[in-house]
Amino acid sequence: MDKFKPSSYNLRFLSQEPMYVFNTRTGSLVKLDKKTSDILESGEYVDKESIDNFDTLLGQGIIVPSEVDEISEIVMMQRKCAYSEYESILSLVIAPTLDCNYECFYCFENNTKRQGSMSKSVEQGILQFVENEISRNPRIEKIRIKWFGGEPLLELTVIKSISEGIHELIGDRNIAYFASVVTNGLLLTPSKQRILREKCYVNDIQITLDGMEEEYCKRKKATTNDFHKVIDNITTASETLNLSIRMNIDRSNYNGILRITEELLISRKLLGKISIYPAPIIIDEKFSDCSDSNCYKNGEFEEVRLKFIDFLNEAGDIRSIKSRLPVRMIVSCSMVNENSFCIGPNGDLYKCEQVIGIDEYAVGTVFGSKRYSKVEMNMRLLDLDSVCRECVLLPTCMGGCPFKRISDKYSCDMRQRIEVVKKSLCKIVERRGVNETR
Repeated sequence: MDKFKPSSYNLRFLSQEPMYVFNTRTGSLVKLDKKTSDILESGEYVDKESIDNFDTLLGQGIIVPSEVDEISEIVMMQRKCAYSEYESILSLVIAPTLDCNYECFYCFENNTKRQGSMSKSVEQGILQFVENEISRNPRIEKIRIKWFGGEPLLELTVIKSISEGIHELIGDRNIAYFASVVTNGLLLTPSKQRILREKCYVNDIQITLDGMEEEYCKRKKATTNDFHKVIDNITTASETLNLSIRMNIDRSNYNGILRITEELLISRKLLGKISIYPAPIIIDEKFSDCSDSNCYKNGEFEEVRLKFIDFLNEAGDIRSIKSRLPVRMIVSCSMVNENSFCIGPNGDLYKCEQVIGIDEYAVGTVFGSKRYSKVEMNMRLLDLDSVCRECVLLPTCMGGCPFKRISDKYSCDMRQRIEVVKKSLCKIVERRGVNETR
């Protein structure tokens, strides 16, 4: 008789009926009766006759054949994806400039050299680079572009030119195109929103906020008028673009973050139209100037994240909570893949957006051959440590940022991360409920 076992990646939450389990490897969220929950919790072998909806749970990965070695399968897929030259996605982070119209004290690019605006020759080099990659790899099915900076909208003309050029290259090839922008939002006026949608084929936009007016202006060296422009731009853009608002938080601005969240969701009536998520301002002496006592150290932020989830829940913003649920990852970062690159304003290639503009981390240029730097090889050859291998959340992070790991800048409080995920799942179930299986 065939034998089966509970998946190692089942995360059970809500200890009273109805009980639920979330599988971090498949993303399945399932409601269970007490009998089934107890069987799965026991960790013992499972037979078909003992569980009523056995086939459904098997199909959703809650139960797996006993001979399946889940961690080996995860590691195999990770290595296959990282080392294959023929991945189906070409992923590019392009910084048309490293200049910015703000001066955020925590920005990692404060310590990088500026390279001015991207020249026409670099634009053409990027288009040739894309053409070469498509020709080299006939299996490419999707091109994914993230416009980065500095402030990328300072160079909207460059963005438009390259976007149109790539679309011409794609032509009638069966290649999908997806583009996003990371911006501070100041230049995201209605006219530029239209250009981004219609001429640059942008789908998603991320905007960063730091609090209400006084705090915002202090941190970014901005004006009151700047602050109100950004909020107005967010309001108009929410009607036609997918907006994600990143709330940068340190020890001194949490209350201001709550107030600006209320301003957007309630006063501006953007509940359900935007996604909001909290992000820590981390102490990192090498890549930012955030080294004072107000900044978080790695691993200190999860309690704040839990509080913010409660706040979003009270505001009825289930969309934001759902948008931050962990999703399955094959590798810890797309930049360890063979077909993923960051491109600086001068055409240099990098394997991490945090080091754009730092010569020692360049791995080639759009004009010539690519090369393997020591940093890149260290990132790609990283193995999972014993703690990660035992963690139920492994499929959702794959060990965390490889660049920080090789720089000894990364730490993970597994228990707190699990509690964050459980609380998020509880809020979703409480607000919306869930079918017997999902």
